[in-house]
Amino acid sequence: MRKIFFLGVGVVFFYSFVSYAQSTYKEKGYATYYSDIFHGRKTASGQIYNKNEMVCAHKKLPFNSYVKVTNLNNQKTVIVRVIDRGPYGGNGCIIDLSRAAAKELDMLQSGVARVAIELVSKPGKDNVTDAIKKDTVIIPTKDTLKVNQAEKWHTTPGLYTYDGKPFRSKFPYGIQIGYYQNLQSALQALQSVLNSGYRKVFVQVIYKQEQYFYRILLGSYENEQVARKNIAEIKKKGIEGVVYKY
Repeated sequence: MRKIFFLGVGVVFFYSFVSYAQSTYKEKGYATYYSDIFHGRKTASGQIYNKNEMVCAHKKLPFNSYVKVTNLNNQKTVIVRVIDRGPYGGNGCIIDLSRAAAKELDMLQSGVARVAIELVSKPGKDNVTDAIKKDTVIIPTKDTLKVNQAEKWHTTPGLYTYDGKPFRSKFPYGIQIGYYQNLQSALQALQSVLNSGYRKVFVQVIYKQEQYFYRILLGSYENEQVARKNIAEIKKKGIEGVVYKY
C-alpha cells in the first residue's frame, strides 16, 4: 500500500542492505508507516489492515512471517507480522509498519526511520512465541504477566479481567480499544492501556471459523452516553475506542 509522508527541508540519502543465509533474512534500510486512511482496508494477503495491530508490508517475505524491526536511531524494537506487499516508493524504504508498530518505535513524528529487520519465524513455525517474549519492546509488567500465566485463558472463550480472572459486567456498555487475531498484538494493546493508568481493562476471547480472536475492552458503563463521554476522556491520553455492548 502507498502512503504519504513529509520530510523537512534538505537532502536525505537512503540506502538498503540485504543479507541472506539458509535460515535467516536480514535487511537494513528505512521504514515508513501506513496512513490512517488505510485502516479497515483489505491488504494483498486478503487480511484487513488494522492500525492497532503489530503488522507490516514487505516486498518479498511470505505472508504471516514474523519480523523483528529495530529502530537504529534509538534501538527500540518490535515484532510485526507480514500481511501486505510494499513499500514501493523507492528511496531505500524496505518496510511499511502499522501505526501501532511505528508508535512503539517512536517514529510517528518523523514518519520515517532507519531500521534493521530480521526474520523471526516463517509461516507455520512455532518458534515465534519465544522470540516475542525475548525481543519485543513491550516488557510485561506484573499485571500482564498474570494474564500470560493464566492457564488456557487465551484458548477459552469468555470475558476476563486484565489479570486473567473470569469477568461478568454489571453494566451493558464498554469501550472497545482493539480487536485482534494475534495474541501478542492483543497483549501489547492491553499493556499500553495499563501503562496509561487504567485498571478496568478486559479481554474477550472469541472462537469462530476455527480461529481465536481477542477484543480489548475498557470500563463498564450503565448507558451508551456515559461510555461515549469516557471515549472523549481516554482520547486525551492517545487511546482510540468505540462503544461496545457486552
